[in-house]
Amino acid sequence: TRRARVVAGTVHPEAGRVYIGDEDVTDAEPAKRHAVGYLPAGGGLLPHLDIESNIRYGLRLRGEGGPWLETRIRSVVRALDLEPSLKLRPHNLSPGGRFRAAIARIAVRDPAPVVWVVDATRSGHTGGLRELLARVSPDRVTEPPGALICVTGDSAPAMIGEADRLLVARAGKIVRSGAPGEMQVDPPDLLTAMLVLPPPLPVHIGRIIGGGFRCGPMVLPCPPWPESDRKVSVAVPRTALSLHTPRDPTD
Repeated sequence: TRRARVVAGTVHPEAGRVYIGDEDVTDAEPAKRHAVGYLPAGGGLLPHLDIESNIRYGLRLRGEGGPWLETRIRSVVRALDLEPSLKLRPHNLSPGGRFRAAIARIAVRDPAPVVWVVDATRSGHTGGLRELLARVSPDRVTEPPGALICVTGDSAPAMIGEADRLLVARAGKIVRSGAPGEMQVDPPDLLTAMLVLPPPLPVHIGRIIGGGFRCGPMVLPCPPWPESDRKVSVAVPRTALSLHTPRDPTD
């Protein structure tokens, strides 16, 4: 979440610089980062305004208007299926509806964002983000323009599966980065495995003895471990297990 805020400009980085393309925007105010569309955790909708007023809120503050923007607003509202909800307040919508309304409020800007920064930690949204952003792209392309940075702390394999690259952070530091497939094959820790692997993900508690992991009657081969007879937790995706008839009935 902090890294998302750094890119959006609401938090200044403790070290390093923020570039969008070749432009250094590290010291630019959030309002000046026109290329960035930031969707905060929870969507940031104003609870006392209806959905239409929320969508128009930023435009009204900046004094923007005109026929082109009215056409753009109608197009975005239709694309995100928000027409029946325009006179409702945020609490009357489902989490998915509020998420779409928050996207609409950003998408109607002129110019449209080049970089989307989406904090989905409290959105209840589990996938299809690229498709939603493609719907509201002014060019109606099949993918959102520029970059999409999505932050999630939930087990959301559908959302993670849309990523080109995953960054895993612990205590404010990035501990692993790689393609989703690489992370699923070799996650850095149990928590990451539970996030990136599809559920259900059984977690077995046992011990490393010799060259295997022993959990009750089950023994799984494992790489050499520096400490033998140590209690560990192992997550085994069901897709990695198979049943077969042993050649020797006594096995």
